Amino acid sequence: MENRKAFAQRLLERKIVAQIASEAKFDTLKPVREALLRKRETSLARHFVRSRIEPAIQSPNEDEVWEAYRRSNTRVKLWQIYAPSKQEINDYYSRLKQDSSSFKELAMESMLDAGESAEAFKMGWVNWNEMDLAPERTAFDLEIHENSKPVQSLAGWHIFRMVNKEETFFADKTTFNNAKEKIQTVLKRRRFEEESVKFIDSVLSRTELAVYPENINRLWNYLAPRLPSNNNQIPAVLNKEANSYHGDSLSPNLTLAVLDGTPFTVADFMMRLPNIPYWQLQPNLRPALETLLKDKFFSDRAIKEGIQKEEEIQKEIEIERVRVLNLAYKNALADTLNLNRIAGTWYDKWKDRYIKNKVVEFNTYSFEDSTTARIFLKELLKSKDQENTLSNFKQHWQKNRVSLNSIKHASHPVFELANAKVTENSITLWGPYLLNGTWEFLEVLSERKVYREFEEVQQDLLQDIVARIPEVTHQEILAKADYNPDEIEYNESILQEVLPFYF
Repeated sequence: MENRKAFAQRLLERKIVAQIASEAKFDTLKPVREALLRKRETSLARHFVRSRIEPAIQSPNEDEVWEAYRRSNTRVKLWQIYAPSKQEINDYYSRLKQDSSSFKELAMESMLDAGESAEAFKMGWVNWNEMDLAPERTAFDLEIHENSKPVQSLAGWHIFRMVNKEETFFADKTTFNNAKEKIQTVLKRRRFEEESVKFIDSVLSRTELAVYPENINRLWNYLAPRLPSNNNQIPAVLNKEANSYHGDSLSPNLTLAVLDGTPFTVADFMMRLPNIPYWQLQPNLRPALETLLKDKFFSDRAIKEGIQKEEEIQKEIEIERVRVLNLAYKNALADTLNLNRIAGTWYDKWKDRYIKNKVVEFNTYSFEDSTTARIFLKELLKSKDQENTLSNFKQHWQKNRVSLNSIKHASHPVFELANAKVTENSITLWGPYLLNGTWEFLEVLSERKVYREFEEVQQDLLQDIVARIPEVTHQEILAKADYNPDEIEYNESILQEVLPFYF
């Protein structure tokens, strides 16, 4: 419950910051408006496709779940012959039936025809949930050295050869029941994803699309120098480029494609740049363009049907509104913070980062041999009665009261124990530790911290503030709003229902 309250508190704080940002008219800023447009479009597109697909998706039956469970404990080593069309794969299959020993040669030929390296036919070890459903069923049912019939995936056609198979199958009912719910969910999700792709492709195949490769290439030449080599930096860069693009060296009106009679321009592309998966940012920008075209196309369809009024979509947009307003307001405030003025406040909050010395006072109970110490520990954990157990073993231990400081004795385990939380009823002993040739149990009595002076740590403190500027800015905004977390009232029954148990 404490974790749930902390999570709810953070959500409340984000909403407070968003409200402050909205009152400051941050809703009108271009980055905020465009982020909400992007979210609205992707939500509408996803809900439109879901409304067409989800009603027809059947939950897997018991036999299907059991078979998936069996495959989830199996991995297979595969070779494949690949072809993009049914005609081509049938030609390969006819040749294979004439000479079943020619699989490797045909597989290498198929890879070269597909523009891959000849050795790409070796798929290596494949696990459950790493292929489309139909190819998975076909491949996993093969015996070692057996070839499959042609089978279609979302990427084309395949003939598989089983090279090896490993199973770690647990047939007992308890293990199956523990995994059953997860497997049902995964199977239904996979069915939905595959049917969604088929639906999207079938609709777009009936829709007129004209693409202008020369203009797409010009767009890539504009984008390429701006993209970082580090994939982790790409999301931030895409947002920055989307917000800063003004058509200075590449016309915003340059048409990249025309879908269903509607032009899609460079300006349309750049505004949606943050929605592109990073792996589609490559010299062939057509897959990235098609991703954005699909979102726009199905979003427009959703609007015509009035789906934008649905409560779930409105919630998704509101969540995004809070997120982008938080980000925009914090970024704006971070640039104006007087770090020297607020340093004293953060020194008080972060004092434990600037400890000069710790002095810990504690008792030690020393046992001469490990066997007695282990027997004592066993009895202590069994009885949960520290005083009585110590009394029973009194002839085996010697008690000393000790005071140590962390400067001279930093490696002593007592400095870790000083912050430890005791959970075992009345037990306050920790150990045994092998110290000074004896086996010792430690009992922390008190801890005193000596802090470095503010002037001594000021430069380190300023660096810490800069490194944690989102957290600092968040708290500075709330402080100005007279926000007091101690005044929050929690409805624990609702928290138990609506928040997840993991964070």
